[in-house]
Amino acid sequence: MIFSWRSYILRRNFSQNDFMKKIFTFFLLLCGIAGFSQSTTVVISQVYGGGGANSGSPTYKNDYVELHNISSTSQSIGGFSLQYGSATGNFGSTASNIYVFPGGTSIPAGGFLLVQLSASGTAGADFPVAADLTTTNLTMSGTNGKVVLSNQAAALACGATATTCTLPAGNIVDLVAYGAANNAEGGVSVNNGSSLTNVQAAVRKTYGCQDTDNNNNDFEVVSNPVPRNSATNPISCGPAGPALLVTGTINNFGNVFVGANSASQSYTISGINLTGAPGNVTVTAPADFEVSANNSSWSSSLLIPYSSATLSATTVYVRFSPQSVGVKTGNVTNAVTGATTVNVAVSGTGAVVPSAPLITATTLAGFGNVCVNTIAGPNSFTINGTNLAAGNITVSPLAGYEYATTAAGTYSPSLSIAQTGGTFSQQVFVRFTPTAIQSFNGNIDIAGGNAPLISVAATGAGTNGVPSLNTSAASSVTLTTAALTGTITNTGCSVITSYGFEYSTINGFVNGTVIPASNLTGGVFTANALGLTPATTYYFRAFAVNSGGKGLGAQQTFTTATPVLAATPLSGFGTSCLNVVSTANSFTITSAGLSNANVTVGPLAGFTFATTQNGTYSSTLTIPQPGGAFTQIVFVKFTPVASQSYNGNIPVSGGGANTLLVPVAAVGFNATPTVTTGSASNIQSNAVTLFGTISDIGCSNVTSYGIEYSGINGFANGNGTRQAGSNLAGTSFSANLTGLVQGATYYYKAYAINAGGVSYGTQQTFTTTAIPNGLTLYASPINRGGTLRFTLKDIQPGHYGANIYNVTGQKVYRKDMILQVNFIDDKIVLPSNIGTGVYTLEIEKPGYRIYKTFMIQ
Repeated sequence: MIFSWRSYILRRNFSQNDFMKKIFTFFLLLCGIAGFSQSTTVVISQVYGGGGANSGSPTYKNDYVELHNISSTSQSIGGFSLQYGSATGNFGSTASNIYVFPGGTSIPAGGFLLVQLSASGTAGADFPVAADLTTTNLTMSGTNGKVVLSNQAAALACGATATTCTLPAGNIVDLVAYGAANNAEGGVSVNNGSSLTNVQAAVRKTYGCQDTDNNNNDFEVVSNPVPRNSATNPISCGPAGPALLVTGTINNFGNVFVGANSASQSYTISGINLTGAPGNVTVTAPADFEVSANNSSWSSSLLIPYSSATLSATTVYVRFSPQSVGVKTGNVTNAVTGATTVNVAVSGTGAVVPSAPLITATTLAGFGNVCVNTIAGPNSFTINGTNLAAGNITVSPLAGYEYATTAAGTYSPSLSIAQTGGTFSQQVFVRFTPTAIQSFNGNIDIAGGNAPLISVAATGAGTNGVPSLNTSAASSVTLTTAALTGTITNTGCSVITSYGFEYSTINGFVNGTVIPASNLTGGVFTANALGLTPATTYYFRAFAVNSGGKGLGAQQTFTTATPVLAATPLSGFGTSCLNVVSTANSFTITSAGLSNANVTVGPLAGFTFATTQNGTYSSTLTIPQPGGAFTQIVFVKFTPVASQSYNGNIPVSGGGANTLLVPVAAVGFNATPTVTTGSASNIQSNAVTLFGTISDIGCSNVTSYGIEYSGINGFANGNGTRQAGSNLAGTSFSANLTGLVQGATYYYKAYAINAGGVSYGTQQTFTTTAIPNGLTLYASPINRGGTLRFTLKDIQPGHYGANIYNVTGQKVYRKDMILQVNFIDDKIVLPSNIGTGVYTLEIEKPGYRIYKTFMIQ
């Protein structure tokens, strides 16, 4: 077959001379390989049969067969089989000597496929790469045997000495016999008929490409072989090109402290057919790793120069320098122009840098005040140590304190605790025994294990302690009393000689009123505070006295009840005339208990108060009282000074109570008179007499009264003509109206006026009589100087004259009249110089004249 190879990776251990020999052999083969190949697609590239052992020193725990696709296209081998035969036996003589590839199995161009065979042994190592397929079939000999890749699943039924397989054959893709096995390609098995060992494998030359149909010629025996799998970089068996070869692997560096550097490891890199000489191969380390060409100078990358197309094996050193905690993995890349980059896997774990020796301790609770020469505790603290060196941990003395490692243990002024290093934890119990009345505060020093010294604060004081008490909240608080309770929680360092309570109205008081108690039972005692002031806040505390002094409980507070005033309802005063004092109404003030402060009633405008009905009334009433239960009748009078509502609340305060408001209703009113409109009498054509009655003058004297009239029905009060009266007799009066119109209807109301205003009676009506036809004279004869009334109707409006003539025809009087109506109803007051006798009254205007005689006497 004709094949080319462009890139390859073979990780195995061999010398530089071995490598050069292989390169030389490879170039010799390039010239004549085309005529030797039985398979043009897939060949068996490695065979190892030393696995499955439970003793000895085999290379691997399992057998394996490595396949290589030497073609330029992907090859499917689903349904193909691997069949094993002993040195002189048939291929696939039993089912366990056959492995059929699963459907869909394929190998890409230049790719490899690793098949793990046989049951695993306990001796040997795992493969350095993962197998692509695994079977427990094909348990091969590590020294002599043969294996075939067949394109059928059924056993070939050939290969034994008497029934060898004919080569080439249509159902055989490739066949390899090794050691002393028969039926080899070219008639000579791998290793020229000599047995292999369990650390050796048959490895196809020229990186799995050489195939001359001669097993001995095409394979070499390699100790500690390195199998390849599908993840290995493909090697195409074509014309030679630039290629890099890496030999050796880098093992996991394990745990390395962050910021530190591991020991170095190395691999070698070589190259053939390199272009661009002189040039450089670039080696680049991943993060947390460094590379070096001399195992001295380190960096993240380096350049390996080459001056010709061939780079001889060059060592690359790698070290792990983690910068953070955790697993680190990656690849050291080896790259050169024209060749496939070759990766060398590296891994390691960044570990936490060990801390310096350290001791810490929890806090020790304070002992407080402790009676002299008594033991308090134990309290405790815990010592914790990390990264300690071996050696005792010491707890240093502190006056007044002693230590033990158990609560009930033996206590001593100091401790020395053995420990072997590393992590340490110990609880330390502490007792306090003061020997004087003073502070014993200080620090307990702890050291050891190469850790810095630390201190634990200890607090306590020696005392001739006074009693300790709790002051309970007050109960049964009334206006003037309260029940107090105290508890002695600790008698102190000596016998209690007295106890009780102190109270004051001053918050935070120093000295208060003392209430002694004498009923101590089980630490509890009580007493009553008496004679307190209502509605007052008091501060109090329990106390107890021993030879050390007075112990005080915490201050508490209570407020005595606020007195409450109550009152019966006060009847309303209704409407009262201004400046008139009403009769007295009353209400009663009561309280279950007051302070001794005065009770005050009022003020409220318009009202006065007294404690007796006929007593002295004042706008504010002050009632002295001694405190306690209270009852008082209060009399109230109303004197309005303005026309308005006086509804309001009478304030009642004092005695420590909140102000009580007593509702009161009253109205001040300047009442006008009560008037009734009377009848009409003596109705004439121009005059009438009208009557009225004043049944109540109101709140002040009547200053004017009379009749108001109008020709308009329902006329508004005040819009008519008033005719004052002057003849009030008792409650009745009358008024004469004159100058009225004959035959007219009039409307009238009686009225009366006082300081409060004007009042009217209801409207009444009358109609004047009609005057007779013609000229009519009234009351003839007429007294000299008297009044002459005359009427005339059915005339035309206009300018008329009324003339009086004596018997001689002499005009003695004239009155001009301008009429807008069709009648005259008028009068003449006769001059006193007109003597007695017969006279004539003439009514005339141009074109009209009428007259009548009359007598003056």
